[in-house]
Amino acid sequence: MNEGNQLNKENIKFICFFENPENNTQNRLISLASINKIKYLNSALIGVNFTTEIVSLSWTINSKGYYKGKLAKISDGTFLKTFNSFGSKTKVVRIFSYTFSLLQLFFYLLKNTKRNDKILVYHSIILSVPIIILKSIKKIKLILEVEEIYSDVWKERKLFTILEKKLIQSADSYIFSTHTLVDKINNIKPYIISYGELKHNKQKVEKYKDKIHLVFAGSFDPIIGVLESINVAKYLDKTYHLHIIGFGKQKETENVLNLINEVNRNSSCQVTYDGCLKGDDYIEFIQRCHIGLSTISKRKGFIDSVFPSKILSYLCNNLYVVSSDLKSVVESPFSHLIKFYNEDNPESIAKAIKEIKIDENYDKFLEEEIKKIDEKFKKDLLNLINQNDRF
Repeated sequence: MNEGNQLNKENIKFICFFENPENNTQNRLISLASINKIKYLNSALIGVNFTTEIVSLSWTINSKGYYKGKLAKISDGTFLKTFNSFGSKTKVVRIFSYTFSLLQLFFYLLKNTKRNDKILVYHSIILSVPIIILKSIKKIKLILEVEEIYSDVWKERKLFTILEKKLIQSADSYIFSTHTLVDKINNIKPYIISYGELKHNKQKVEKYKDKIHLVFAGSFDPIIGVLESINVAKYLDKTYHLHIIGFGKQKETENVLNLINEVNRNSSCQVTYDGCLKGDDYIEFIQRCHIGLSTISKRKGFIDSVFPSKILSYLCNNLYVVSSDLKSVVESPFSHLIKFYNEDNPESIAKAIKEIKIDENYDKFLEEEIKKIDEKFKKDLLNLINQNDRF
């Protein structure tokens, strides 16, 4: 029996950009922002008794070399299909490389799908053409995962806008990242909401005992709210310690460090920059803290359809969360777990922080709540897939 025949009848193809970490020498293109969501959706499909074939368009971003694609089992119930790819040094060769990958994807799907097959696609404008054509030829049941509407950002690229609209309209059902996207595309088709990875992490380390420790984690892009978080320290006393961890462009990082120094000179709440942490280092660090900050300012035109991923990261690692009242957050199933502030200023944020009462058993409460939300999502996912049988 070859690898293809090992895929059982309850299989769903998941089209996205994905790579097996074991193939790190191939350096295939992936989006770090989407990888955890893709893994979670895949595990959810496995959890409701499907097997999956992740069909990855990812091509190498190396400047040289030729890499063969393959179909390989990467975990119980999951196969990964990759395509042949070659390195490129010039723009012309890169364009040919992209086209080569798209053609392989299209003909593979054309050969290996049949009418009414259920296909999950992680929304990408690059995938629009092959998926739209496949849908028209094979009449597949298309479930489209939509994180955001890219044409909101790329309004001047009319072709991208047209392709994206066509792809979205061609879907039979959707997995949206927030409720706000439902209204944005005037959807009347079946849909569910997936905010991100719902995996609760057991407490690995002890919480800080000396003070109440706050953390802002993430990008230093001013629109994300790092400067607002730092300024909160001006309205807190010495019983609090604010940690800043994350990354940014050189100028953004300089602004963060300069503001930290300024605030430390004029407030009793200590603020420290603790670097850019990843993996287990990141998890252990934030688990030592008590409260996570998500201080996106609505005044700065942040896309309200985006749910801040740091909120889930905080909750899954046993932190209380203080957040602005973005519509995407208020309408989420996590809203009862979040302390909102209503006025976009540091004093209002500090007031919300002070109102939180720390409970030593909070991690157990969060574990149960996240489990409930996860189970509901999997039930909704199964119902969504089964709904496609009725169309």
